[in-house]
Amino acid sequence: MGATDTEPQVLVAVREASKAIASARDAMTFETNPQVLGQAACDIVGLTNEVDALRIGLMVQAKANGVPQDVGLRTMGQFVAAHTTYAAIDTNRDSLLGDWLGEYPVFAEAFANAEMTVTHLNYLRLKIDNADTCLLLRAEQDRFADASRDCSFDGFKKVCDYWLVLIDPDGKEPIDQIESTKLSMRKGRGGRLEFSGSTDAVSGHALQTMVEHEAKKMRAEDLEAGIERTATQRNYAALHRLALRGFARSDGTLPVPLINAVMSLKVAEWAADQLENPGAGSVPVDPFDIDGRCELIDGTPVHPLLVAAVAGLHLFDRSTLRRYVLEADSRILDYSVNARTAPEYMRTASHVEHRGGCGTLGCDAPHTWLESDHVDPHSNGGPTSLINIQPQCPSDNGAKGAITGLMAWKDRPPIKRMWRSQRRRSASPESDDGDSDRDSNSATDD
Repeated sequence: MGATDTEPQVLVAVREASKAIASARDAMTFETNPQVLGQAACDIVGLTNEVDALRIGLMVQAKANGVPQDVGLRTMGQFVAAHTTYAAIDTNRDSLLGDWLGEYPVFAEAFANAEMTVTHLNYLRLKIDNADTCLLLRAEQDRFADASRDCSFDGFKKVCDYWLVLIDPDGKEPIDQIESTKLSMRKGRGGRLEFSGSTDAVSGHALQTMVEHEAKKMRAEDLEAGIERTATQRNYAALHRLALRGFARSDGTLPVPLINAVMSLKVAEWAADQLENPGAGSVPVDPFDIDGRCELIDGTPVHPLLVAAVAGLHLFDRSTLRRYVLEADSRILDYSVNARTAPEYMRTASHVEHRGGCGTLGCDAPHTWLESDHVDPHSNGGPTSLINIQPQCPSDNGAKGAITGLMAWKDRPPIKRMWRSQRRRSASPESDDGDSDRDSNSATDD
């Protein structure tokens, strides 16, 4: 009796299937008839669906019979990854889908008969099934099994989405969509703006239409100008252009400058020269040198080539750039006007000096909220001069009121850091009086 006579039937069948695939691959090499190749392509897709059903069913059965535990592993993903080049995460996804099918026998049968694909099932599992819909979904499995057999996949998705509308007569889901609309923005590495969010289907469709329409126009512009960029880059550029168009006044001017970058003359000249004549050399920035400063107005350090490229610094007449003369301690030399409202250039200078922060110590209001405040109120004779102007958030500005004589941020003495000595004393309740006196004196000397 040969060795093959004792092999389990399932292994023999799998190996025969592998031989059949190799035979089909060899036959395909010499085929040129388009009709035959087209029919073979459709047959292969159908065969793929059957293999998917076999694979997922096998994963569930192997997991139920303790295959990974038999060799000291936890999951089928680990088992398959240890014996093949297949990724563990893919096998674990198969196991999750197989477990989910255990709750939906009609779907499992349709899948085994190649009437539903993994794509159909994952759409139902991830998009349709949830705590609110699972009971109704189990009761109406035939509806979706029939749709997967009789419709294209786009038609199947419409059946699913209309079903969600059908089972929500009180509009709970639309209300949830509207209430969960959000947009969050935060700064990432290197000052990079990272944003994410979601909106309801109708508003999202409107936004998508605007962006795609604008991106289509920009694509024509790119082709004419010989500019190459990806579709996602163009989509962002379209969104930026739309936002800029809505932000501008009716005459085309902007209420505030959009790019507020603070660069020393040395850094700005280096960046402009690098864009025109790229060459090796270190970036002349230094956090402790006023001539090495390059940051946004809110104090975020940025690479000078980024500022130069985005702002088109090399295209500017350098005489048009705003110039401030700073002392070594970052103080901007004073100038004054008679108007009560600080002009835009003075507000900008104040923001630059305060590095985009509120004049009230400890306030974390974002730069865009800040407004100009007279340290000594204008109503009490305080001049509208740089030395008497500080940025403050509306809350702190309102709380200050018409109080006269508050000290500007740049003139305030450093805060006495008492918390360290207090922490030491609280951590050592048995310390003698001498230790307490020494802590108190050292805090006073800070």
